Amino acid sequence: FSSQYLYMDEIPTYDVIYPVEINGEHVGAINIGFAMETVNATVSKTVYTISMVGVAIVILLSAILFRGSSYAIRIINRLKNQMNEMAKGDFVIKNSDNIKTANDEFGEITQAVATMKSSVRTVLESVIDRSYALASQSEELTSTTHQSAAAADQAARAVEDIARGAAAQASDTE
Repeated sequence: FSSQYLYMDEIPTYDVIYPVEINGEHVGAINIGFAMETVNATVSKTVYTISMVGVAIVILLSAILFRGSSYAIRIINRLKNQMNEMAKGDFVIKNSDNIKTANDEFGEITQAVATMKSSVRTVLESVIDRSYALASQSEELTSTTHQSAAAADQAARAVEDIARGAAAQASDTE
């Protein structure tokens, strides 16, 4: 049983009565009175301590979350810049990025982007090389075609000359 009352009509007191039993037989009770000033001071101190620990935990968690999100945003911005460079046709791989070595998901994504950049660059270089080869072969074919056309033109003139000569001879023989 417990209750609160004013001890000597001045001091708030919390009174606890605890029954005492010996060998299962009720032999009396112990009455303990705590001055509420001490109890309230202890409760206030406990609430203050819990509040300060809570504030410290919130500040610590905020700092951890801020650092983690700043790291993620920084890497995402770097990846975005690399993608923009690729969109503009710049496929040069820059070795200054230290995020490739990170042993987390961002490092894996960055490595995948670098691999993609290298692969696209290799494909483009191959297409450019083949385009140059095709252009060279096209020029050779055009030159050969012009030479063939000139030879055909000369052959046509020679045939015309022969035909005129044969016509002139036929008319002379008549």
